[in-house]
Amino acid sequence: MGYTMVAVLFVLLYLVLFPRALPAEFTVVPAQAVPLVETKSERLTPGGSFFVLGAWEGYWNSQGQLERVQLRRPQAATSGDRMAWYDATKAQVVVEGPQGTLFTIPGEQYPVWASGRLFTMDENRLGLKAYNAQGHLLWAKHFASFVTAFDTSTNLTVVGTLDGKVQVFGSAGNPLGGFQPGGSRLPVVYNVAIAPHDGAILVLAGVDPKRFLVLERGGSEFRPVFHKPLKESRPWPTPLGFLTNGSLAYYETERGLAFLDPQAPDHEVVVPVQGSPLLLEALPKAHLVVFVQKDGENSALRVASPDGASVLNLPFTGRDLLLDLQGESLFLGVDQTLLRLEVRVQ
Repeated sequence: MGYTMVAVLFVLLYLVLFPRALPAEFTVVPAQAVPLVETKSERLTPGGSFFVLGAWEGYWNSQGQLERVQLRRPQAATSGDRMAWYDATKAQVVVEGPQGTLFTIPGEQYPVWASGRLFTMDENRLGLKAYNAQGHLLWAKHFASFVTAFDTSTNLTVVGTLDGKVQVFGSAGNPLGGFQPGGSRLPVVYNVAIAPHDGAILVLAGVDPKRFLVLERGGSEFRPVFHKPLKESRPWPTPLGFLTNGSLAYYETERGLAFLDPQAPDHEVVVPVQGSPLLLEALPKAHLVVFVQKDGENSALRVASPDGASVLNLPFTGRDLLLDLQGESLFLGVDQTLLRLEVRVQ
């Protein structure tokens, strides 16, 4: 606890005392550093968000004030104002909102949220089920190989598997085509991301070489329009996704964090990163991106421009990390401490 507080206080002092090369219209102001200790409230204010950080879970309201903190329940996962966890005593997944339990799903476990949608996986990662907002089963799929990655939008779900296949499903689970990246010594899909407007899919796949691909929708199927071998060859998932409603894409290269327009993927801008970039959030009003870079226990809060400029770099030490944007508040969680920063854009 004490070591974490020292690290977070260093961040606060750095923000207050040292000048930063920030645009005049963009400022980050320290607001509150809160050690996580159990705080229970029977009723929560609507409009906030649940969070999990290490061994803790909790809820903050739309003004950024903590209303609940408690020990993390089994398999707890959050998405905005919804929390899912596994109740082993009744062998069911429980989904809660600020006012209490919304529904339960008997006989299921391993809840996962993707783009605000709820899924459950079976224990051996060969099965995936999708549910609607009321907890009713939409579809269930069984795969011949381990599910290694999946992502979803309002209408589509894309699944990547260990045998190197990318499969796309509609809102009712109907197959909408598939793709096998190939081109590598070993086939495996590490990560996938689908654009919010359903027009493009990003893929990281393969061993020797690892490859980055962009698929675009043509009619009812997705076709590759860009592929690139990477020198970054770690055989596990690395960051990949869309920001700003799909107009900006990112992925990790051997040189750092690459930003690109998915409509023009052959031109990218790279922000150098020490370690791996994690937990990305867009600051659309400032046209900036905030993320955490992590190298062992050495981390840093970074703010960068998709044009390649590094705007802010605040180092700290921590194992369990959280980064979330709620209104004008940016939450940085470090082990057992939650730091709230106010992001102001004029």
